[in-house]
Amino acid sequence: MMVAAAGLPEEDPTDVYLRVLAACVRLSPEGDRGLSGQPAVILQAALVLCPEAPRAGLMEMELATRG
Repeated sequence: MMVAAAGLPEEDPTDVYLRVLAACVRLSPEGDRGLSGQPAVILQAALVLCPEAPRAGLMEMELATRG
């Protein structure tokens, strides 16, 4: 996924894609591995890939708080 890969150049593209998929289906809203622990590019890519994800609204709010 080029949206996320561009923002994480040191990461393996396959790993980035899998992180984006995980964000679409199973990110906890809290904790180190939750929404706040994810890079903005992962959340942005998840919203592009799956705009109707169960936590899409929370991802949008998280991104909005980051400015």
